[in-house]
Amino acid sequence: MPRNDNTWDCHTTFDCKPAKYPNTGLATFCRCLADALADEALRNGEKIQLYTPRGFGKIPRGAIARPRRAIDKIFYFCTNRPKVWHCSNQLCNFIPRLPGLRVVTTVHDLNFLHENLPPDKRKRLERRVTRVLKRSDYLVTISDFTREDLRRHFDTGDTPIRTIYNGCRPYEGPLQAPASPPSRPFLFTVGTVLPKKNFHVLPCLLEGNDWELLVAGNRSDYGRRILREARTWGVEDRVKLLGPVPEAEKHWYLSHCKAFVFPSLAEGFGLPVVEAMQYGKPVFLSCHTSLPEIGGPYAFYFNRDFDRRLMQKEFRQGMAAWEAGHIDPAAMRQYARSFSWENAAREYWKVYKEVQQTPRLARRICRIEQESERQAAQEPACKFRLWQLLLCPPAAFLRDFFLQGGFLLGKDGLIQAGLAAYKEFCLHKSRYERQHSSPKTNSKD
Repeated sequence: MPRNDNTWDCHTTFDCKPAKYPNTGLATFCRCLADALADEALRNGEKIQLYTPRGFGKIPRGAIARPRRAIDKIFYFCTNRPKVWHCSNQLCNFIPRLPGLRVVTTVHDLNFLHENLPPDKRKRLERRVTRVLKRSDYLVTISDFTREDLRRHFDTGDTPIRTIYNGCRPYEGPLQAPASPPSRPFLFTVGTVLPKKNFHVLPCLLEGNDWELLVAGNRSDYGRRILREARTWGVEDRVKLLGPVPEAEKHWYLSHCKAFVFPSLAEGFGLPVVEAMQYGKPVFLSCHTSLPEIGGPYAFYFNRDFDRRLMQKEFRQGMAAWEAGHIDPAAMRQYARSFSWENAAREYWKVYKEVQQTPRLARRICRIEQESERQAAQEPACKFRLWQLLLCPPAAFLRDFFLQGGFLLGKDGLIQAGLAAYKEFCLHKSRYERQHSSPKTNSKD
């Protein structure tokens, strides 16, 4: 007999909230990984809970849906209380405060560090990422580049970090030709039309041939810059901004293009690159961020500064090398198939099990001591008396125990409040010692 949902072991919740934004990389990540995790859960005799936005669609067989509610930020209630919460991205704005909850966070990219953003917006994003990192017990990055970028720009302390590549599910549906198919050979690229995608450097590749450039993806004002650049090269009539296209049409373009071009400046992974490789098409990428790691030896690369004349030369040489058979399309397809969601789900499941077995209390105490010493050292010296050192821990304990509902959580509530008190004690102890310590001097009588 089939088991009732309430009898299944359901220890992990995967946050699928970004799936509410269609035609984005995060939505694809949430939906594809949710399906693969549901299959992996069934293989392990369990189910996974999906924290879903409105309109998420069909729930896979190995999963249980927990719809998002507006009240969740104030009070999160769930009959299947999770032991592990998987944040699907580094900018998530909701992690429930549940006793003993372990948090796994997937860090896709730190693109805002590589974009020309206003300083206040950049600082705001840095604060959001820092807040999520502090709540996380385990960090997963989708490329080695993102992992090193994270370590270079943020203090991750002793939090474990590992890389799990995204998957790329082979498209099995029918290919649907667009209503007005291109009448000429064409170059294709896909992605939200934003400055970080750097699509405006591509029209120069049309000079000296009769090809077209087709750009698919959500439109923005950046599209005007692409058309201005096309006008500069006299190819404006051969540059088409298609807007968002259905999946069946996207794969038609991928399967019929002369080459796939992707000069992005900021990518955490680069899923469209793997999709193009599945069709055995020549791929031209930028050499920035994670793209060389994903493209490997099966892609051609533009110069780092995107010098237009040099790009034209690189493109001609790359196409000639492709025609001469320097890259084997069959080997490229095999390489693309190595990026599978099944492999990703298997690795994430290992992380879920590992983080549940980690002695969390000792790690948190060590982190509290290090953070308190660092914070005390950064603050200016001030008068600090012994009675303040004794008063702060009880105040912190009462604040966390009553204001955050610790009295409803029993033993776990006491532990959380005790950790808050210990944090206050460490911080003020460091201040007190720094204020009253004086260097010893050796004096001769």
